[in-house]
Amino acid sequence: MSSPRVLLPALALAVSACAAGPGSGILTWPTPRPTPSPVEIVEQLRLELIPAVDSPTGYGPSFGRAGYAELLDWNQSITPMELWADEYEALDVTLPCCRAAHANRDETRNCGCGHHAALFGASKGLLQRGYTVAQAQSEIDRWKAFFFPKVRLATELQLRALTDPAYPQAIENLQEQGLC
Repeated sequence: MSSPRVLLPALALAVSACAAGPGSGILTWPTPRPTPSPVEIVEQLRLELIPAVDSPTGYGPSFGRAGYAELLDWNQSITPMELWADEYEALDVTLPCCRAAHANRDETRNCGCGHHAALFGASKGLLQRGYTVAQAQSEIDRWKAFFFPKVRLATELQLRALTDPAYPQAIENLQEQGLC
């Protein structure tokens, strides 16, 4: 058991630190942050979810016209290999512009739109390089967000609105601006 002489100074130090208030003493409280405005919420999400134009991917093409063209080239030059064809067909390439959801190893059955062709190219290029399905899907999702940023932002806003009361106002503001 500790002696009262040791406990009293420790107790006094703790009490004085608490009594001083936020931001002072040994024990501090986090400084409260103001609730971000709907515009700030959307901009924060944009920075978090949408790749910037010409930002690198880490595996070759950058997010932009040149990277899009490179993915189209990959789609033309890479044929699904039996080793990873099942993984290729498992990737979700759903886009808001059409109903195609997955690639097909029989590529004559794949959607022919440019966005899907680029996603098929990314899928094949990544799987050929040894990416796992989860890693490839993550990159496919980044390209989908780049191609359709408004859809990605609206989807994420709706998801976060389920648990954070600040998000419904951001959604309403986006709808008023015609961005959703």
